[in-house]
Amino acid sequence: MEDTPTGLESGKEEFKATELESENKNHENIAEGNVSNIEDEPATKSTTDATEMDTSNSELRNAGQESSIKETGIDKVDYEDVLSEKLIDQVKGVIYGNCIGDAVGLLTEFMSKEQARMVYGSVGKHFFTKDINLEYEMKSNDSHRIRWVQGDWTDDSDQMILILQTLLERDGQFDKMLFANKMLTWCRKGFPELGDSGGMGRGMTTVKVLEHPDYLTDPHQAAHDIWVKSGYFVAPNGGVMRTSILGTMQYHDLPKVIENTKNACKVTHADPRCVASCVAVTMAIALTLQGKYKMKSGEYDVDEITKEAHATAEQELEKNEH
Repeated sequence: MEDTPTGLESGKEEFKATELESENKNHENIAEGNVSNIEDEPATKSTTDATEMDTSNSELRNAGQESSIKETGIDKVDYEDVLSEKLIDQVKGVIYGNCIGDAVGLLTEFMSKEQARMVYGSVGKHFFTKDINLEYEMKSNDSHRIRWVQGDWTDDSDQMILILQTLLERDGQFDKMLFANKMLTWCRKGFPELGDSGGMGRGMTTVKVLEHPDYLTDPHQAAHDIWVKSGYFVAPNGGVMRTSILGTMQYHDLPKVIENTKNACKVTHADPRCVASCVAVTMAIALTLQGKYKMKSGEYDVDEITKEAHATAEQELEKNEH
């Protein structure tokens, strides 16, 4: 959730993992950017084993492998390993991880460590360590958290889903105008199919940008205007909280990942610090999916992934957009 939330109410149903399921072949096409090949089927349909994919999708997948291998220079054997069921699992992990982490994170959102210890101290003295085990049902129903039902995610994941919908509707290309319109509709209605009455949890930066008179004609300029009026100061987390899915789309093409990431962030957040944080996240995800730093043990060299993602993101901080 971004900085200080506003108070629209939501009646969203408790998170059900099955609502995020889709066919394996659809996930593989999404990850490769071949969204035009995705079938229009219910998200709750059970996954199909990779061996049952039709010939056309198999050919498409193989063609994507060859192209991606040439572009990234990744060893073919390693890349095929990443592209198979493991890739599907990783892409799902990004989506589920965003929503589940969001829902669990709500338990301590806007709390200091001291406040969190007072509320959740019964879970043990090693709070904020690997020994912690926060669960949905432990949520404190204070004045902030009571607005969400148990297990619900917040605006972080709502907006991530809006980005995903934008990519699906534009054949894998990020369309800032479509996303801007979706943001405005979501703010007014939320996801009605989940029982929402409005988009809840928006930060003040997002609210101000969406209220800008030029938002629907030039969202990037609207966001920039709000940033300028703040004295080039406001740099909340409203862009990075929703950006994870952009690391999966065309992950083999890092310049494209960066381009999509920047365009999505700037719809509401113009500060280079916001852009840099988004680029760091999507770069780390894309590099992981590429398998570039996969070691012989099967584990990933997190330090190397972090270094490259950080170096790329740091370049955004060097750009003076005043």
